[in-house]
Amino acid sequence: MAQKSHLQLGKEMWLIISPTFHQVAADNGITTQDQFVSLWAGFLAGSCGAMTADVGPDYAAALLDEIKKSVAIVSRSKLTAVKS
Repeated sequence: MAQKSHLQLGKEMWLIISPTFHQVAADNGITTQDQFVSLWAGFLAGSCGAMTADVGPDYAAALLDEIKKSVAIVSRSKLTAVKS
């Protein structure tokens, strides 16, 4: 059996955890865009911290830079601070 690319495995991992992510949102009454932005910010901060520990800050920064280039720019005025 041929191995899948690591990129493909990463995409499949999201498909596996996506229902849990959205169930957590529903269970916690997250319904507005602002609330989802905060939830995503927390999720991405946690996962990016883990990624940085796994691959190092240089690779993590390079990867995040490439992701930033590939997504639509969000108006900073719509982003809210997330406090832990």
